[in-house]
Amino acid sequence: MEEELPHKIRRLSKDFNRDISNDGAKRIMIPGKIFLECLLVWPDREMKYITVFNWFMFINVIIFEITHACFVVPNIADYTTVIAVLVTVTATFQFLVKFYVIVFKKSIINQILLNIWREYWPLSVLSPKKVKRHSSTCKVKLRLILGCYTLAVIFAAIITFAPFLTNTELIVKSIFPFQWNKTYTYELVYTWQFVTAWYITFLINSFDMLMISVVIISAVQFAVLQNVVKNILTEKGERQRRYLYNKDISNQDMFKRWLEQQRMLIDTCNKLEEAFRIPILHQLFCSITGLCASSVILKVDQSKFLEMSTIALANMFQLFYYCFASNELTLQSEKTSDAVYFCNWQISQDMKFKKALVLVLQRCQKPLSLTAAGFIDLNFLSYIAVLRLCFSFYTLLTDLIVSKLEAAELQ
Repeated sequence: MEEELPHKIRRLSKDFNRDISNDGAKRIMIPGKIFLECLLVWPDREMKYITVFNWFMFINVIIFEITHACFVVPNIADYTTVIAVLVTVTATFQFLVKFYVIVFKKSIINQILLNIWREYWPLSVLSPKKVKRHSSTCKVKLRLILGCYTLAVIFAAIITFAPFLTNTELIVKSIFPFQWNKTYTYELVYTWQFVTAWYITFLINSFDMLMISVVIISAVQFAVLQNVVKNILTEKGERQRRYLYNKDISNQDMFKRWLEQQRMLIDTCNKLEEAFRIPILHQLFCSITGLCASSVILKVDQSKFLEMSTIALANMFQLFYYCFASNELTLQSEKTSDAVYFCNWQISQDMKFKKALVLVLQRCQKPLSLTAAGFIDLNFLSYIAVLRLCFSFYTLLTDLIVSKLEAAELQ
């Protein structure tokens, strides 16, 4: 089944674009889809030239990472250099993890996209007022992601253009088995690093844009489920059934379909967790590393204020919207039990319906959340905990570096 999914999505790509564009929640996937298509990594693409390109970029970035990481070896005694290199090394490794998921686990992502497109109920099943509210909320969340994207582009522009203006350095400090600063060789190496650095920047942020959009859409789908089950025994519920299925169906049949929809949504969220748990774990590590390293360098080297402050802000925003989206998913999945309880079940004479409600309430007791490889649930509490951890590492590193500098001055 998984092998057929990419063909299904590709064959209906025009319908896919049209349908998600007409839904107030699903349309926030469009920017991420456009960026990933431009980068040739949208999960429904299987052409041979794209496969060759993907493997080429994967190997290319591995070489980029190795040459950059090797720079630490001869400069291990220089703490500021090691810390600065650590920022870009972890960011590049972040690319490798996310690239691996989006390219080599495309069957899981295709299944998620297919469910969102074909199985998720449209937002328009709600009242116009609620549709407008949820659509506006989704737009605000998309702007948050685009804000972080902008910071990443600013940072990439700083690190890629500044060295060329001085004509003395590479974009990222690296070691090569040849003399890279010769005429023409420097230009070739610089161009290679320039293209690779921009590709890394765009892919990391485009991956985040798609992932966060899918999580937000799933959270909104829980809100749709809540509204439908809350109205299941009312006239409004009958109108919703006719809108969804173009026919009148009984309360019992509607509740069965609601249960199937809830099960499908939970399965989709579990697939999300399966696909993204490792990238999330690495994202936590990169955010901690980026925040600590940039803050330490700001402390000891004021000349890199613009570059390091941009890195710090980008890492804070990136971690924040991961936690924000996961927290929203958790809250909406928890609210489902309240909606089930307040569905006016007491007016129903169907005992099977009431017994089924008890089972549904039990199923809703466990809220859904994104985790870092199953170790840490992403929410606002974990966000604050990570910031505190970053501050602790920052204090430790600055004390260590300052003491080393003072000892060197005394000598």
